[in-house]
Amino acid sequence: MKYVKFIWIFAIALPLGLTAQQEDLPSEQIEVVRSFEARLLDSEKLPINPGPARLDTARELSYTYQLNPRPYAISYSDPEIRPIAMRKETLPDFYNGFLRMGYGVLNSPLMEVGYHFNEHNNLSLGVSGRHLSANDKSVDDKRFRETHGAVYGQYVVSPDLTIAADASLDVEDYYYYPVNIQEFQIDENILKRYTNFKAEATLFNSGRNRHDIDYFASFKLDRLTDNRASRENNVLLHFGGTRWMGGDHPLKLEIGTDFTNLRDTLTRNLNNFFLKSSFTYNADRFSAKGGFNLSSSDDEFYFFPVVELNYRISGQSLIAFAGADGDLYKNNYSNLSSYNPFINHRLDTLGNTTRQKIFAGIRGLYKRYSYSLEFSYQKIERMAFYLPNEVRWYLFDPIFDETQIYSLQASIGADVFEGFRLQSEFTYNHFNNESLSDPWHVPSLIWSLTGIYRDVGDRLHLRSSLFIETGVKTLDRATGETEGMKGLFDLNIGADYYIAENFAVFLNVQNLFNNKRQRWVNYRGYGINGHAGLFIRL
Repeated sequence: MKYVKFIWIFAIALPLGLTAQQEDLPSEQIEVVRSFEARLLDSEKLPINPGPARLDTARELSYTYQLNPRPYAISYSDPEIRPIAMRKETLPDFYNGFLRMGYGVLNSPLMEVGYHFNEHNNLSLGVSGRHLSANDKSVDDKRFRETHGAVYGQYVVSPDLTIAADASLDVEDYYYYPVNIQEFQIDENILKRYTNFKAEATLFNSGRNRHDIDYFASFKLDRLTDNRASRENNVLLHFGGTRWMGGDHPLKLEIGTDFTNLRDTLTRNLNNFFLKSSFTYNADRFSAKGGFNLSSSDDEFYFFPVVELNYRISGQSLIAFAGADGDLYKNNYSNLSSYNPFINHRLDTLGNTTRQKIFAGIRGLYKRYSYSLEFSYQKIERMAFYLPNEVRWYLFDPIFDETQIYSLQASIGADVFEGFRLQSEFTYNHFNNESLSDPWHVPSLIWSLTGIYRDVGDRLHLRSSLFIETGVKTLDRATGETEGMKGLFDLNIGADYYIAENFAVFLNVQNLFNNKRQRWVNYRGYGINGHAGLFIRL
C-alpha cells in the first residue's frame, strides 16, 4: 500500500514540475539536452538482530501533572432572530347537516335529518327531525310509531345579552297488544297517541362582565294531549344569577314557579314554587358547597339542605366527595306517561314526590381511565310504582308509597387505544317500602357496556352495546301473589362505512339474542330487529 501512496504523490507532483520548467523556456519550445539515468552502487547488507531492552529496576519513575486554569474572555455576537412560519393545524371537518335513512326487520322505516345554518351576524339556526316505526306482524297490533321535529335558534345581541329559543313536536303512537291474555277483548280504541309540544325561550349573558355576575331568565311551556281527551299544560318560569366572589367562588340564587293544569273529565291544578341558594368555596385541594332548597305547594313548605364536600387526595387521580341534597318534583301526567306509555289516562289525583339524599364516594382520572363510585341513601315520599288496573288489565295505575333506597352506582371509561373507547355504568338499588311488598315494575339492577371504534382513516366506525336489567316484579290480581318477570339481556352492534367523505352505508342490529322479556306485564318485547341504509353528511 505504501508504494501506491508514492505513485499518487508522484502523479500529482509531475504536472507541477512541468509547469515550472515551462516558465523558463520560450513559449511552446522545449529542448532536450541529454537523457539522464540514475544508478545506485552495490552495498553490503548489515545483519541486525533486535532484542527487547532490559528493564531498569533500580528506580521507579513518577510523573506529576499540574494544570493551571486560565480564564478566556469569549465574546458572542447577538443572535439574529427571524420569524419562522408556523404550520397550520388541520381543523376537524365541519358539516352543516346530515341525513340518515334506512329500512329494517319488523317492517321498520327509519329516517333522521338535521341541519345547522352557519352563524351570520351573531345569529344561528337549526332544524332536526326523526321518524321510527315498527310492525311485528306475528302478533296482532304489536307496533309503534315515533315522530319528532324541532327548530332552535340563538342570537347574540352583545356579551351581556343572548337570546335563545327552541320548539319541538313529538307524536308517539302505542298500541295495546297484550299477548298473554288473548281471550279477552279490549273495549276501546287500541291506539294510544301522545302529542307533546314544547317551547322554551331563555335570556342570559354569554360573556363575562365587570361585575362578575351571570344571569338567566327562562320561560318553558310543555303541552301534552292524547286521543283520550286528556290535556295537560305545564308552565315553568325560572330566574337565576351567579355572583363570582373573588373570581372563583360562585354564589347562586334561583327562583322558579311551576304550574300544572290537567283536564280530562275533571280539572286539576298543581302549582309549585321554589327558592334555591348556594355558595361554593374552591381551594387548591378541596371545595365546599352549602345552601338550601326551599319549596312550597298548596301552602305546604319543604326545606332541603344542600351540602357537598370534595377533597383531592391525589390531584385529579383520586377525589373523595360527600354531601346531601333534596328536591320536590311532580307526579303529573307528562312525567308518569314518559316512564310508562301504557299508563291509565285517567289519573285520580295530581301529587308531588319529595326526595332527600345522602351520598359519598370517589371519582377521578388516572392515565387513560375515568371512574366514579358512589354510595347513597334516599328517602322518598310518594314514589311511583305500577300495577295493572283491576278492570282494564292492559292499563297501569301508579301506586305511591314511602320508600327508602340504598344505592350503589359505578362507572368507568377508558381510551383502550387510539380510536377505541369503552364505557360501562352500573346501578343497584335496594328498595325498602313502607306498605308495598315489592317495587312493582321498577328494576333493581341496571348494567351497560358500550364500545366505540374508529379506524385511523376515519372510514370505518364500529359500535357495540350490552344492556342487562333484572326482571321486574308484578302482582297477580287473581291470586294476590308476587310474579317475577324475566330479565333483560340485550346485545346490539352497528357499523358505518364511508365510501366517500360525505357518503356512508350503515348497519344496526338490536337484540341479537332475541330477548323478549316483559318490561310491562302482558307486553312482550320485540326481539331481534335491525336497520340498514345510507348516511349522508351535508
